[in-house]
Amino acid sequence: MYVFDIDKQKQEELRLIQQAETDLSTGLYNKETARTKMEVALKLYNKPETGAFFMIDLDYFKKINDTYGHALGDFVVQRTADILKASFREEDIIGRIGGDEFGVFYVGKKNRDVLITKAEQICQAIREIRLESAGGPGTSVSIGIAQRADGDCFEDLYRKADAALYITKKEKNRDGFTIYEA
Repeated sequence: MYVFDIDKQKQEELRLIQQAETDLSTGLYNKETARTKMEVALKLYNKPETGAFFMIDLDYFKKINDTYGHALGDFVVQRTADILKASFREEDIIGRIGGDEFGVFYVGKKNRDVLITKAEQICQAIREIRLESAGGPGTSVSIGIAQRADGDCFEDLYRKADAALYITKKEKNRDGFTIYEA
């Protein structure tokens, strides 16, 4: 009879899985992992009164990188990730879905007042990320929010949040949020 200690091997496997699922810069889920977890959550929380998808885009991020350098751009991305982690609960799914774009699936009740409050808090917290050390202004985000409707899949929520984000950027001149209206 042989006895093997596989604890180290299991820990290494778990570390590799976490590394494969995570955006190394922010500690958030990467795009594919976030999408997969959101699709699973849509099935698990399949009550139509629950769930909303937040699409969050840093405003003028290319200008930040071009003007102040990529190190400061990375700082803004990391601070944004920290703000999102602090703004949502552990059961909500937060991912970095692009260079300057984040997605959050909020699994709670889709109470419009709660969604508005969360969006306002995020916008305010992001505005407080100052670029003063580089002689620059604060930052801002544009947010599109899609409330889950009966039968919505991830693609439906993504499309609706993207349409709301477009309104925030083009019609409201950024630095704010829009909740998708059918």
